[in-house]
Amino acid sequence: MDPDLYASLPAWKKAFVKMDEAIDRTCAYDGPPIKLTGSDGPLWLPAALGGSGPTPASQAEYYARDQFETSTTGGVECVTTSAVIARNIVKNQILNKLGSGAGSEPDLEPKDFANQTNSFNLFNWQYRLPSFLPLVGGFMHPVLQLPHLLDHWGNELNKKYHLSFSHTLTAHNSPDGLINNLRNNQVTLVHGVWDKTFVDSSSGSFRFDIATLLGGTPHTMPLVMYDASADHWWFYNLAWKYFHDPDPYLKLTTDQLVAFWGRHYILNTYTPPFAMTTLIVH
Repeated sequence: MDPDLYASLPAWKKAFVKMDEAIDRTCAYDGPPIKLTGSDGPLWLPAALGGSGPTPASQAEYYARDQFETSTTGGVECVTTSAVIARNIVKNQILNKLGSGAGSEPDLEPKDFANQTNSFNLFNWQYRLPSFLPLVGGFMHPVLQLPHLLDHWGNELNKKYHLSFSHTLTAHNSPDGLINNLRNNQVTLVHGVWDKTFVDSSSGSFRFDIATLLGGTPHTMPLVMYDASADHWWFYNLAWKYFHDPDPYLKLTTDQLVAFWGRHYILNTYTPPFAMTTLIVH
C-alpha cells in the first residue's frame, strides 16, 4: 500500500491493514521463485479438444461450464463444476478408447448434478452439501468430498464400459508437474486460494469477509493448456457466462499461478499449497 494512502487511513482501518499483512505472512507462498525447467507449447490437454471448432481453443470450449449455472449457490460451486467437467472429459476418453461400437452418453451438467444431490439423503452429503443448508450449502470440499465422488463415478463408468479412471490428490507440486500431466493426457484440477484483503491497497476501501480472515477465496479449476511462448496457463474460467467474458478461459502467468496455487487457508482447511487432483484413464 502507498505510504501516503496508509497515512490517511483512520486508526481502525490501519489495524485491518496490519491484520491483512499478518494473514499474508501466514498464508502466502514465501519460498524461492518457481520457474519451469523447460517445456514446449502450446501444450493442450488433448482430451479437452472435443468440439468441432476450427481452433484448439474453440474445440476445448465444448467442455466449458459455468459454476453459476447451478440453481441458487453458483458462487461456491467451483469444485462441483470442475468435477463435472472432469467427468465429462474422462468419460469421452473412455468412449474414444472403446471406438465407435461403444455408443454415446450425454455429458453431465452442473445444474443437473446439483439437483441430484439437493436432497435430505445423507448418503449424498459425502459428495456435496445440498443447496438448502445455511452458510455451507452447495460446497464440495476437494479433500473430504471430491475423492468420494470420483470413486463413485469411477465405479459407474467401470460397470458400464469396463474401463475407468484412477485419481490422486497431491500437494507441494510444481508447474513442471502440470506440464507432465498435460503431456500424459491426464485431466488436472488445480486447487488454490485467491488473495483477498480487508482494506483495498489502491483505494483504501474496506470490506469484511470471513474468507479473507481465513486466507482468501478458495478456488478449484481445470487445467486446459500451457502456452510457453506467452507463459500463459489456461484454465476453464468457471464464471465466464456470469461475468459476460468473451471466452471461457482464465489465463495466468507462472508467477500468478504460483501466487494462487501456493497460497493456502489457515491450518490448510481447504487444501495444502500446490495441490492438484489428477485423473488417469486406464
